[in-house]
Amino acid sequence: MDSGQWTIDNGQWTTEPDWPANCQLSTVSCELKNMALVNINIGIPEAKLAEINAMLDGVPMGFQRALSRAINKVGVAARTQVLRMIVKEINVTQTELRDKNIRFRRASFDKLFAILEVKGNRIPLIKFGARRTNKGASYAIRRGQRTVAPHSFLQTMKSGHRGVYLRTGEPTLGRRLRRGRGPGSGMAGLVRPRFPITELAGPSIPQVVIDAEEFASGTFERLMGEKLESETDVQVGLILERHGKEANAAPF
Repeated sequence: MDSGQWTIDNGQWTTEPDWPANCQLSTVSCELKNMALVNINIGIPEAKLAEINAMLDGVPMGFQRALSRAINKVGVAARTQVLRMIVKEINVTQTELRDKNIRFRRASFDKLFAILEVKGNRIPLIKFGARRTNKGASYAIRRGQRTVAPHSFLQTMKSGHRGVYLRTGEPTLGRRLRRGRGPGSGMAGLVRPRFPITELAGPSIPQVVIDAEEFASGTFERLMGEKLESETDVQVGLILERHGKEANAAPF
């Protein structure tokens, strides 16, 4: 199974600061078959983290609350962006992806990181509206762009699984029968044996994301980085506002 994983994770510190070390959306990595293909670093600068820590000094769990909320909101935004990215590229629905291919694990106070996981094997061609034609099975990986896989055919196995298959044995000189004619009739030529056969498949969901223009061009990384800093500022402001109101309302 192919798998891609974006880890909204902690920074690595060479010294021990006054705030928790695991406090930023810093590493986004994508893996396919356990091989790292893409590494994206999205993080909050150390100076900014020091500023946030100073601003929330005296607010119980204020730093953890601000960072966990910001990371989770950006993680949800990243998930939405990835879903849209995939649906734009291939003929699948967001509901299918959420149910089978996309998993989001949220940050918490003691684990200030979130994980957006994209997984899945290559998608069988039968899932892309495959149908029989005289030249082979046709399918549409992208909406409105139907393609034919020459010499392929649709077949239902004894297990009930239906797919698009292709004979892969070495062709030999033989006699190809024509429909409607008796044994011995037909045309001589190269003929592939009935077996072995292989099921044809399209791309995997992780590979679709890796190849998407937004991801490959760095647009995804830039947008998520901007969202993280912006959302962190929002959460810090909300916490300070609420803490101020609570302090003013507290009896002397």
